[in-house]
Amino acid sequence: MNKRTKKLVIMAAAFVVLVGAYFATLNIAPAFEWDDEEEIILPRLIEREDEETRVIALHIDNGHDIRLERDEETSVWYFRDYRGIRLNQITVLTVAFSVLDLPYHGYIPANIAQSLDVYGLGQGASRVTIDYSDGTREVLYVGSQTPDGRYYYARLEGMDTIYLIDARAGRRMFYAHDNFLDRDLPPITLTSLYEIEFTIHDDHFKFIPGPPTGVDNFAWMRDEFVSHAAGLGKRLDMNFGFNSVFNLLNGLRIEGVIIDADVNTHLARFGLLEPPLMMNLTDVDGNRLHFYAGYETEDGRRYLRFAGEPYVFTATAAPLDAIESIDRTRLFQRRVTDVVVGQADTVRVRGMGQDVTLRPNSVQADESPYRRIFDLSWDGYIDPIDVSGEAAVWTLEIDGHILEDNIFPRQLEYITEGNFTVQPDGSIRYQVVYTFHVLNDLFYAISRDGEIAVTAISRNVVDRTFNGLR
Repeated sequence: MNKRTKKLVIMAAAFVVLVGAYFATLNIAPAFEWDDEEEIILPRLIEREDEETRVIALHIDNGHDIRLERDEETSVWYFRDYRGIRLNQITVLTVAFSVLDLPYHGYIPANIAQSLDVYGLGQGASRVTIDYSDGTREVLYVGSQTPDGRYYYARLEGMDTIYLIDARAGRRMFYAHDNFLDRDLPPITLTSLYEIEFTIHDDHFKFIPGPPTGVDNFAWMRDEFVSHAAGLGKRLDMNFGFNSVFNLLNGLRIEGVIIDADVNTHLARFGLLEPPLMMNLTDVDGNRLHFYAGYETEDGRRYLRFAGEPYVFTATAAPLDAIESIDRTRLFQRRVTDVVVGQADTVRVRGMGQDVTLRPNSVQADESPYRRIFDLSWDGYIDPIDVSGEAAVWTLEIDGHILEDNIFPRQLEYITEGNFTVQPDGSIRYQVVYTFHVLNDLFYAISRDGEIAVTAISRNVVDRTFNGLR
């Protein structure tokens, strides 16, 4: 044997020793096949070739005791013991597919395998029970990760061979309940609300779409929500004020769920017995978002509970904190009149020695003196004043009508009350009277239809606007 040949033999022997040492260290037998295009074809630990066979239940016993079942009619997955909790269906299907078609990257033969505890397949293993639509069942055990973090050790019940499965599939077998949650709020169209109710600490408000407003104005401007309990100065500003609340709600996400059978007997512990924040929103299709926000959690989230549901969730704190600390006075629009320009048939202004009646048309409605009436904005809130027995400096009377087919359908429940009535021809007639009373040298107090005055407006602005009608 010449020197060169001897050298090659030594190198080959060393290579064999290294390869043997590698597999001896991992105790893993290589289990790969290669096709002509050098693509790896991985054998399957679990494989169902029948396309009709589907996973119908998963029991992941990894310390969380997760029991997932699929509704045969709707194919929607849910927690068997907590059916009311909405799940992320994509996440559940991903886990189901992970076990329905589970490849392995290597194996440890039973004759060289060590104790199951060495591979995390004893105490502490995740036991995954898989029930199929054909009535069969398989049980998969998933243990710890390999030293390089690329795989998890796994085995099937009744088999001694230990397999290596992909780390992503392995991690899914250790999911907690939180991992399966649908993190979005219940579906609701915030741009098409019918009713708004909210409580921030001791302030409670409830709003419905109030007349007069046409469907176009309601759908696009959306600033005509009128409170049941309060009149002037209590209309939500849907363009700027309350729109900020919508933006915050869009950032609200469900982060976790408290799995506790006695959770409803301990609501005070979560700050949900007398919650500092409540939101109740209903859209035109009847979808409802009604929740209560409680205390902050130890990890900086907030406890959250949906009305009528026996579950307590945790949610992102920032949007709820921002809503809770918002300046409530900025939520309301400051326009004096709740009448839309162009819906008024007549406008009458009396006071300061004048009596002017305007019958607006397409030309006059665009003239600045007329428009300024509808652009009047109050300056601030005042302590409630009963001005019913006092003489008004100015009186603004507005008469108008709206066709029924231009009214948002559910508004008709409220239009038959007060000064808004449905006529035989299908139109809605209305009359609104605003009075301006001296509050002090700078401001008038404003009353609508004889209600208690709660807002004030600059005397100079009102005098200049009404005197300009001469």
